[in-house]
Amino acid sequence: MSHFYPYQQQQQQLFITFDLNNIGDYIVNFGYGIGLSDNTDRSIVKVTIGRKTHERSWF
Repeated sequence: MSHFYPYQQQQQQLFITFDLNNIGDYIVNFGYGIGLSDNTDRSIVKVTIGRKTHERSWF
């Protein structure tokens, strides 16, 4: 990358996220974000639902 785009062309966002891991065999990730520049959406909601494939613990 040799330069930054002007502020009007940049997309800057800030998110707060939550992970819910103790819902049986499922994992739910939830996030809410806001756009900090004019070139982004004002608000964004993202939800991801996954299923555990094994019970291996890394800790």
